[in-house]
Amino acid sequence: MLKTSHQKINDCTMFLFNLVFKPHEVYRILTLAPDIVNTEISQLDNNIKLLRKLGIQDGTLQKTIASCPTILIVKTKQFKLILKTLKERCQFSKEQVCKIIQTCPTVVHEDAYKMEVKFQYVYFTMGIQDPKSQVIARVFKHNLFHIRKRHEFLERMGLYERPDKKGMTQIENPSLKQIIDTTNERFAVKIAKSSVEDFQAFSNVFVNEVYHADRNSDYDSDDYDSDIYNNVYDNTNI
Repeated sequence: MLKTSHQKINDCTMFLFNLVFKPHEVYRILTLAPDIVNTEISQLDNNIKLLRKLGIQDGTLQKTIASCPTILIVKTKQFKLILKTLKERCQFSKEQVCKIIQTCPTVVHEDAYKMEVKFQYVYFTMGIQDPKSQVIARVFKHNLFHIRKRHEFLERMGLYERPDKKGMTQIENPSLKQIIDTTNERFAVKIAKSSVEDFQAFSNVFVNEVYHADRNSDYDSDDYDSDIYNNVYDNTNI
């Protein structure tokens, strides 16, 4: 930011003040996303318009930006691609897409293909076809390996069963939110009725299973490997 002209800093600061951010909030935003000051005001404004058009109103708009300041500088083409994929490929309603952007704003930076694969895993492999469940569980906050690992652990423990064509199961499955949007400790102890140590041991074995299996599957292994190794020792605290 030191190499940025005073005029650009001033313009960017005024833009954020006009969005009713307080001085300490502006400082935090620029600290977390310093590239904002090097972004054309027109680009920042385009993304604000996209958020408003989606239905995100003042108050929620500021919270969304504060939680993910880089949402202001993502390329408009990328932003629109993510919105289009959520609406057309994943079949979420406008209201549901709005909620997804509010609760998982970093999704705008995600690869659209990987995002769709994640949706398809939950929809087809887990059999959870209610889009509302995916929104509530904040599916797009988590990567595919995280979701797959927890699903597989429950299934092998006999605590998860894929619903049949009528959406029925012989056991009562935990909700998708309970499965993926909880801390490791809560998931292992409360949901899987196991221990953190057992879940970690499973994770260590499962990573090797997935790595070798996906080398011979339709998954894009090069993109997927980083998700695996970033999450083997994941100590998620949500």
